[in-house]
Amino acid sequence: MSVINFATAEIGALLMVPMCLMAYPLKLEVRAGSLKALTRATCNLVLAFIGFPLAAFFLLKNTLEGFGGVNVGDFWNWVESLWAWNSATYLYIGMVHLPCWVLCIHILFHPC
Repeated sequence: MSVINFATAEIGALLMVPMCLMAYPLKLEVRAGSLKALTRATCNLVLAFIGFPLAAFFLLKNTLEGFGGVNVGDFWNWVESLWAWNSATYLYIGMVHLPCWVLCIHILFHPC
């Protein structure tokens, strides 16, 4: 991915690597009940939320522009511009980021 778009690969790595390395079933964390386990569970939930592309987009946009005028249409315009520019980010989100995110969510909510 870095050959095509280094910035996309870097941002993806900053989101995906911690999320994938920390994924651990929440049910086991709750059973353990220690402070370490609950801290790890909290980090897992925060990373899973931030790692979802739509949530990450809105958090970034709200941080840069404020919470006033962001809507789903902004996300759709961004996705359309990626498609129109033949950006590798579109491929990265669809073929790397979302499958990794789904796998992490599956691990987090695994019934054990």
